[in-house]
Amino acid sequence: MDDIKILLENYKNFYKEFYGIRTNPTNAVNTVQKIESRIHTDNKILEYGCATGFNLFFLYRLGYKNLYGVDACGEYIKRAEKQNPSIKFKESNFSTKVDPFENERFDVIFCRATLQQGFVSRQNVFNTPTGVQKILEMFRKKIKDTGKIFISEGPVCNWPEIFINCGLKVIEVINVAGTNLYILEKSCDKN
Repeated sequence: MDDIKILLENYKNFYKEFYGIRTNPTNAVNTVQKIESRIHTDNKILEYGCATGFNLFFLYRLGYKNLYGVDACGEYIKRAEKQNPSIKFKESNFSTKVDPFENERFDVIFCRATLQQGFVSRQNVFNTPTGVQKILEMFRKKIKDTGKIFISEGPVCNWPEIFINCGLKVIEVINVAGTNLYILEKSCDKN
């Protein structure tokens, strides 16, 4: 089975098992492909909101080896560690807990459909608007000076304004089936 089919299947299985729903993960896979086309195999990469690690596993199969994942759900992290022992995973939420990779800085940080959880009505929401700001400030702290941050979120708020307020500069916006993928870097306007 090729890598894209494996990623599609992993998305379908995740949503069926953990949420009890069937989903068409094509948009998610297209987003990960857009990110992958803009990074390098030698990059040090962090996925925030990695769930069970299927995006990182996809990158691993493509030759990326310096991979890290963070998710607030311990059950997801346990599954990720079991399925992907070559990838470093930690349970944490940057908005409320200590930095799990305290001494690490990254070339690439990405998250998909994670930050918006504080702006839409869902059970077990942990990302408040203030929490999202803390998460983005942690991204800014964790990204190397020449690094890129990729954020794919739904149109639930004015993301560019939030990014600017957190010292991040939007350098490109890519529309992926109605969802924006923002490519960010540190702004010189904030220390």
